[in-house]
Amino acid sequence: MLARLSQDPELDGCREIALREAALADRRWWRSRTELDGLLAESAAYALQQRDRLHPEDVQGPIGPDSIEWDAPGGTRAYVRQEYWHWHNVPPGCGPCPPEDPCPWHAEHGTR
Repeated sequence: MLARLSQDPELDGCREIALREAALADRRWWRSRTELDGLLAESAAYALQQRDRLHPEDVQGPIGPDSIEWDAPGGTRAYVRQEYWHWHNVPPGCGPCPPEDPCPWHAEHGTR
């Protein structure tokens, strides 16, 4: 199942699936710590990051997929964790807000 999306990062409308599969693969690795699960998690994370580079309008977290922040070992999986957190916690359609006029969610939780 994980290899399905990693083969084509340009699949339109599948970001949520790619994100959830990458997050699941990362959780599997955290539980097993096996080399195979690590490779699957890295592959799924890389596929999401590549897809987000092609579609930057879909990125939800404050640090984009091209940032050097993700170049360190484990960086692609850290990118998945950032994106999954924002997907899971920030209301749909809530984009970056100017500090002087935040939406209700960002007023309560801080701007990104």
